[in-house]
This record gives sequence, structure tokens and C-alpha cells, in this order.
Amino acid sequence: RAANLTPEPGRRAQRLLAAAVAKRDAGDLDGALGLLAGVETGALDDPERARVTLLEAQIALEQRRGADAGQLFLSAAIRLQPVDPDLARDTYLEALGGTLTRDVQVIGGAQAVAAAARAAPPSTGPPRCVDLLLDAFAVRLTDGYTAAAPIYARTLELVVAADAPPDEDVGRWLSLSSARDSNVLALELWDDEALHLLAARQVQVARDVGALGHLQFALSFLAR
Repeated sequence: RAANLTPEPGRRAQRLLAAAVAKRDAGDLDGALGLLAGVETGALDDPERARVTLLEAQIALEQRRGADAGQLFLSAAIRLQPVDPDLARDTYLEALGGTLTRDVQVIGGAQAVAAAARAAPPSTGPPRCVDLLLDAFAVRLTDGYTAAAPIYARTLELVVAADAPPDEDVGRWLSLSSARDSNVLALELWDDEALHLLAARQVQVARDVGALGHLQFALSFLAR
């Protein structure tokens, strides 16, 4: 059994990564980056190292460092493709949604991210809202609005009907990227009722769990 235990450097790196996620969720972005600076990435496995890069990308996005965010999102997505295709697709969506709203800068722009996303491995299970939304944005950019509209409509129905997430998924569900993507989805369909419902729900969940970092973005979307 001892041979299967994570060595102490690995456990310490995992604890620092988890603490950095908590700091980010609480709105302390500089504190999160300080913890990440102490992570010994050599003690982590490939998926965990990619998650470090992904968290750095998410923090860069929230700090309005668009060029850094774009480079980090794509680096994380590429590294995740062979080890966690679902998380890779989540990451491509964060990059693609960011380029659509010009919060993220990537060489080649949204078209380049859309092409990379369409070439990525498919989800390992039944299509999720994330998968449908990624496909909708990618099709919108490569084939036009008419081709994407049915996927948009189906995805919006699923997003609106979704229950609040389990505790371990609250951070991602409340993220700036998630709020932005659902906002863009409703706007693309000119559905103002769905837009308000989604923004109000985002605010309520952020308040319920005390995610102050996410609350500021949720309130911004609701006010808009």
C-alpha cells in the first residue's frame, strides 16, 4: 500500500494547488498566484500540471491580462487533450468565449481557436452543455449563424434547465467564463428573459457559497 501513496512533495503541491483555487474563488487573485509560485510542478502528474496552467489562465483572464490568458488557455488545452479530453474541451471553450468577447487575445483570433476546438478529441461521454456550447460557437465562426442556431437553441434550453452544481463544481460553474458564455448564448438568440434568469441565478449561487471573487462578475452581468 505504501508504494501507492503520493510522495510528500506531490501532496504538498496538490495542497497548494487546491489552496490557490480557493484563493481565486474568494477573489484573492494575487494570493492565488503567490501559492501557485510555490507549487513544485515536477512533483505533479501531467493532468495536474495542466490544471496549474489552466488556473493561471483563469486568473490572467480575471486580471484582464488578455494576451497572457490566451497563451495559457491554449497551452493547457493542448496538454489536456491526451489525458483529459473533457477538461480540454472546457478549456477550449474558455479560450473561444474569451476571444469572441475580446477578453482574450490569441494569434489568429477566434477563428484559430474554433478550428483547434473542432479538431480536438470529442467528449468521452454523452454531450454536456459545455460540448454543445463549444460546438455552437465553433460552428458559428466556421459555418455561420444559420448552421449554429439550432445548436444554440438546444444548448440554451439545457443551460436554463440546469440545476445548481454540486459543491466540487461550484467554482467552475460560477467562473467568469461560464457567466460570459451563457450571456453570449442568450444574446445570440435575443432571449432577454433567459439572459436575466441566468444572471440572477449566478448571483444567488455566488452569494449562497460566499464566492466573493465570482460574485463581482455575476453582479456585473446582472446589472448589464
